[in-house]
Amino acid sequence: MEKRERGRDLQSLAAGYDKMLRLTSYPVAVKLFEEIADFEKVRYKGKSVMLQQKRLAVCQIFAHARYYGRLNAATREKLDLCRLGADAFGFPVTDYTKVYSGTYFDCDETARKMIETTPKFKRDLYKVVLVAPLEKSPIYPDVVLFYGNTAQILRLVHGYLYDKGGRLEFSSSGDAGACADPVVIPMETGKPSIGIPCNGGRVLSWPSDNDLVCGVPGGLLEEVLKGVEATHFGPGQIHYPVAWQHIDWEPQPPVTDFLHPEKAKGKKEEQG
Repeated sequence: MEKRERGRDLQSLAAGYDKMLRLTSYPVAVKLFEEIADFEKVRYKGKSVMLQQKRLAVCQIFAHARYYGRLNAATREKLDLCRLGADAFGFPVTDYTKVYSGTYFDCDETARKMIETTPKFKRDLYKVVLVAPLEKSPIYPDVVLFYGNTAQILRLVHGYLYDKGGRLEFSSSGDAGACADPVVIPMETGKPSIGIPCNGGRVLSWPSDNDLVCGVPGGLLEEVLKGVEATHFGPGQIHYPVAWQHIDWEPQPPVTDFLHPEKAKGKKEEQG
C-alpha cells in the first residue's frame, strides 16, 4: 500500500463508511495507471494483480468489485465494449455516433452533441484500470464509487459540504452515468460527483432500479467521512437510516382508539 500522510488506512475508512451508510454493496476503489509498468509494481498479499482477459464495459469491472468483492484490473484494449465509456476514459474508439442517433437521440447532430459534451480524460492518457472493494485496495485510489439509494447518497453530500457550505453541483445526459459522471468528473475537478445510472450500466452492471452512484476523490475520503460522522453524532442527529422521530411520540386518538377499543367504547357511551 502506498505511503501517505493520512490518518486512517483504507480498511478503517471502509469500516467507517459502512457504519455510517449501511451500504448493501462494497464501495469501489478505482485507480488508473498511465503506464503498464507502474501497474505491474502493485502487489496484493505479495502477489501481482492479474489482468482481466474478457472484453468488457468499464462499468462491468466496477460491478465485479461492488458485488463479488473482486480485486480486478484490465487494460484499455479489454474495456471497449461500451464505446461511450471507453471514450470517456480516453481509450481509442471508432466513431459510434450511429449507436445513439435514432435511438437515444433523434439524429446524428444531437447524438454528437451528447458525445462531445460527455466529460472525458485526455486521449491515450491511461493504459490500465484497477478496481477493488475499498477495504481490499492495494493502492490508494484516485476515486471511490459509493452506490446507494438517495438517502445514502445524500449523506455523502452532507459530509462533503459540512465544513464548506454552498452546493454540490452535478449534471447528466442520461448516459455515461457509471463512468464519466462518477469517475472522470471527480478526478478532473477534485470534487464528488453524482451519477444517475445509464441504460447500458443498468443492462450490464446495475440490477437495482433505486441506485445512484457518488464518486468521491481518493484525497477526500477522510474529509467526507469526518463530515458524515459529525452530522451523524451531532445535535441534529442526521442519520442513515433516517431517524423517524415520530416512532418515539406517544400515540394519540384516533390511533389509540384501535389500540384500546374498550376505552373508545367507554368514551362513546359517555358521549351518548
